Amino acid sequence: MKCKNSRKINYLSEYPQIVTGDMLEAKRHVNECRECKEFLEQERAFASLLRQTGIKDKAPAGLRQRILMATPARNTRSKLVYRILSAAAILILFAGGYIFKLHSDTKSLIENIVNDHISFLSYSGIQISSSNPDEVKAWFGSRVDFGVNVPELAARLKGGRLCLLDKKRLALVFYEHEGSQISLFMTGELNPERLLSGKEVEIKGKKVRIVEQKGYNLLLWQDRGLTYALVSDLSLDELKKII
Repeated sequence: MKCKNSRKINYLSEYPQIVTGDMLEAKRHVNECRECKEFLEQERAFASLLRQTGIKDKAPAGLRQRILMATPARNTRSKLVYRILSAAAILILFAGGYIFKLHSDTKSLIENIVNDHISFLSYSGIQISSSNPDEVKAWFGSRVDFGVNVPELAARLKGGRLCLLDKKRLALVFYEHEGSQISLFMTGELNPERLLSGKEVEIKGKKVRIVEQKGYNLLLWQDRGLTYALVSDLSLDELKKII
């Protein structure tokens, strides 16, 4: 049996449910071929390294087979370098895909937050009407799975409502400033650092990410484990004074 075929069979059927004649022949070849034995040992070592990174997704079987078939024979040192570079490339691809997914999920939620603000302008859908922060905080109680904090903004508190976006429960508190509505969303599941767009500034000691969406300004920041998303048609300078 040729080295190329032996390596492919041994690598792709390490834990077979059924043992075939080709598998037995491939095993015998490896026992007699030093190059193939070293090749498989290196493959198992790098497979172990990849498992330790915590990445659970595997490359498709077809892709792995094409890589194996295309790998030329080379000396042990060259193969080791090649495997290191290949493993690094795979890690970069998976990490890049994971980061992109987090960014996409966060961006989608932010778009839904702005759309929700637009849908409930003029405080339509308000469920608790009160200017008392403690009363609004108590109303949310068991309606969300995190402790709601109603911050004291330089604006008039109007009340709040429960908000369901992307299957996530958010607390929504309404404020008003100079005739403009301010919607302040609170959640424990939105991380501004996952958002690659917008710009980050410091406002009153807080790191705030600013995004412009559909003519509205959206400010994101974190405090004590919660993420706040403030949306309004007020100018950025006015919003900076409010928070």
